[in-house]
Amino acid sequence: MTSVEYDENLLSRLKDKVVIVTGGFAFKGVNAGGARGIGMATVEFFHEHGAILEFADVNDQNGKALESQLKE
Repeated sequence: MTSVEYDENLLSRLKDKVVIVTGGFAFKGVNAGGARGIGMATVEFFHEHGAILEFADVNDQNGKALESQLKE
């Protein structure tokens, strides 16, 4: 298992920056859409650190559910 340590000072620089997470490609079987799996975790991570997000996924239902969750 891989472990990554994050520099909190670096992460604080994400506040109010625009982050775009899109899908539509597969790399070694991993789909990087923003509404589930790794893409969703990426969206949630950037949101936690104050980034302004735009994300896309072919799964509208999951995408809208995530959007609602992040607005709360």
